[in-house]
Amino acid sequence: MYNPSVRKRLGLTLGNPMALLIPVCEDHFYSSEDDCRYKLLCLISDGILMAMLAFALMIIGGDLWQGQASSVWVYAVVTLAVTSFIITVVAFRPRPIEAAVRIVGFDAGLQNIWLDFTNKNYQDEFLKENPIYAELVSWIIRT
Repeated sequence: MYNPSVRKRLGLTLGNPMALLIPVCEDHFYSSEDDCRYKLLCLISDGILMAMLAFALMIIGGDLWQGQASSVWVYAVVTLAVTSFIITVVAFRPRPIEAAVRIVGFDAGLQNIWLDFTNKNYQDEFLKENPIYAELVSWIIRT
């Protein structure tokens, strides 16, 4: 039932998609355009620096094999690559709102979403903003 081709063959639909509002303060609001540009810049720089790092490691290995000291630029490339990888890890971390609201699961018909809120205030505001569609449940058992 979850495969699109099976749903098309059997004539099943998932219904209309719907957005649930999660209110956020000014501190936790962010623009997805800036976020996407930042992540794209990290991916491009990581790709270039990964190729440079491969050559730098081969040069370091060759210099160690010959028993001579490596150039300073080789170590600068390694340091720059490691720094870029750390920045990429920071860039792809979940934002505070993404960390505070977690999708626990779905029902069999994909009609309901189960959310877990780490912050009680988010949960209360979510229930106020979506009174028709949201309700508290306590019967979910984690296995």
